[in-house]
Amino acid sequence: EPKLKDMGSLIVHYYPAQMAALSKLSIDDTRYAERFEVYIDGVEIANAFSELTDKKEQLRRLKDEQEERKRLGKQVYDIDMEFIEALDNMPDSAGIALGIDRMVKVMLGCKNIDDVLSLPMSKIFK
Repeated sequence: EPKLKDMGSLIVHYYPAQMAALSKLSIDDTRYAERFEVYIDGVEIANAFSELTDKKEQLRRLKDEQEERKRLGKQVYDIDMEFIEALDNMPDSAGIALGIDRMVKVMLGCKNIDDVLSLPMSKIFK
């Protein structure tokens, strides 16, 4: 991400399948995930993807993540089987998380996110 700083506004897409997280793989080319991120001056402003609703694939990915965390000596989290079962009833969907605070920070030219927050994190977590 540091190399994106001098590139202005940028949309990054065609994420490798290994970086799919909770997103579907592209039906056109399964080497890529259906996700993108928006950057302005190197700051991530938004993250979007098509939701993975295939419960078998989701369970496989979560088990793979557990194995990787175990291999790295990190905390291993239980799989929420209610979430997995709920995928049967989830329609195709997509979403985007937009960081309004980050966008305002970039637009105002602030160096620190605390400069645009009404409750700055530095004051909350002293």
